[in-house]
Formats: sequence, C-alpha cells, structure tokens
Amino acid sequence: MKLFVEHETHYQFAEPANHSVQYLRLTPRNDPCQRILSWTVTSSSRLTPWVDGFENSAHVALEEHSHDEVLVTVRGEVETWSTTGILPADDGLPPLIFFA
Repeated sequence: MKLFVEHETHYQFAEPANHSVQYLRLTPRNDPCQRILSWTVTSSSRLTPWVDGFENSAHVALEEHSHDEVLVTVRGEVETWSTTGILPADDGLPPLIFFA
C-alpha cells in the first residue's frame, strides 16, 4: 500500500521570540515493513539534518531573529506492506502505555 503524507505544524507565539530551537523527528525509517519513496521536510526556520542515537533521521530547526511563528511542513510517499511474520504479535508492551 502506498501512503501519501502531508503534515503541517504551525507554532504561533503570543509574543515575538528572539531565538528558538525545534528538534524535529518527522521522517519515517526504511525497515522491513516500509520503504520511503519520497520525503521532504521544510520550514520557515533553518533546518539542519542529523541522525539521533537510535539511527532515526531528524532535523534541528533554528530561528535566530525575532519571530512570532514557525512553520514546518512534511510531504512524502511511503510504501508499506504486511507485518505478518515480521513483527512479534506480542512485544510485551501493553497498548495502554501509549495513552498516558
């Protein structure tokens, strides 16, 4: 199955900020269950790509001048397929752990 993703995050501040840093983890991984066909992350801030300690693709968004908003947009296409036989049916974590 192909998934087309378009996501926008729009931060608006009550008062102008002189400096802001956002750590963005908005890029899916290529793995046995999915493959990235195309992916872009754009922002009104300066973006610096990096890879975190778990090998996830991430970005740092930096604004170093007066601003009252930050816009981040993600667009891409991901191909997915069945996880049957790839992922364990019970990984030991109760589903309610994600609803804190």
